[in-house]
Amino acid sequence: MQLHPPGLHGIPGKPLTIAIGKGRGFTESLSSLKMPDTPSMHSFWKGEVPVYHDITANITLATVRSRDMSWMLEQGHIDVAIGSSVWFREYHFAALYCLLQLPLQPCRLSVIAPRLIPLSHIKTICTKFDAITQQYMAANNMSARIIHMEGAHEAALFLHMADAIADVIETGRTIKRMGFCELDCIAPLSHEIWTRKADTVSRERLLSRLQLAVY
Repeated sequence: MQLHPPGLHGIPGKPLTIAIGKGRGFTESLSSLKMPDTPSMHSFWKGEVPVYHDITANITLATVRSRDMSWMLEQGHIDVAIGSSVWFREYHFAALYCLLQLPLQPCRLSVIAPRLIPLSHIKTICTKFDAITQQYMAANNMSARIIHMEGAHEAALFLHMADAIADVIETGRTIKRMGFCELDCIAPLSHEIWTRKADTVSRERLLSRLQLAVY
């Protein structure tokens, strides 16, 4: 007895759940997928609803916090994750596989301070990317204390809570406007599509839905 209709390219029509990170890059990430032009899809695109389900193709799209995608993918709650590479670096799981880097405007995770100072003079650094920052400090022989803060890191500099912050820079205009200095780039960032290494079925179904070529 056939429980599911045949999928594209002969792949069984198992459910495919794709999570897309909220915020920066959401629209561009969604544009990488071939999805039907329907009112419900438009509502999802505009952020009016957090979930979209294509009954015919048995595909579900969901918007989630970017920081939650890695563990959701690793635990099998979703089949595909599309979002900023910073969170896949922050929560590294060996069972996950980067399928594709999307051609979005590049950005970077950098060390930012109120003025130009040597890295060795930094005693406290505020960030929400604790693991990446810790690895960077170890590689640069820094012994700073990390202060975890979920957002608005610039406030930590204005309030003298920390000597520096580790935060994402897109154009650099904001830190220049505030009079801050970019001391060093910790890591270049991009938007990426990730799956589980062993999940070849979901990967093949995803490939049939991508607008972009994978080489």
